[in-house]
Amino acid sequence: MASNWLHQELAIVGTIDPAVMSTSGATTSTTNAWTDAVDMDVFEKAVFIVLTNTIAASSGVTLTVYSDGASATGGMTSAIATSTTLLAADSDDQQWIEIDTEDMNPDIRDRYVRAQLVVAPTAGTSATATVAVVALAGRCRYQPASDYDLATVTGIVTS
Repeated sequence: MASNWLHQELAIVGTIDPAVMSTSGATTSTTNAWTDAVDMDVFEKAVFIVLTNTIAASSGVTLTVYSDGASATGGMTSAIATSTTLLAADSDDQQWIEIDTEDMNPDIRDRYVRAQLVVAPTAGTSATATVAVVALAGRCRYQPASDYDLATVTGIVTS
């Protein structure tokens, strides 16, 4: 029995590239970044994975997935799920949020999802974290799923 390669089942559909995100000043100061928008008309499920390296003391990292009918960042107001806040004790940790199309707003026709990564102070006056996010999508309507990879995916190597 033949089986598909995993890259035929999953696509890399969103990222926040590894970066040091920091704030300074008032305790209400935050910094954030958004992943690419994922077209959930093509996929049934998506997984957003936040990866931390160093989270400074008095800093917190939170990932929230939003949905909307349009792919623009400004329209993303319907929160689907939020990670628990990663703190300094969680340096070198990972969390993921899995989204199913059934989780999306049933009252309106939400088609797109994207995640917002927020680095904010938990105490003190600044926050710093070295973080990245990878979004994978699967159960693709059309095969192979890798046809829907981001343009920045430069190659797929199989054994």
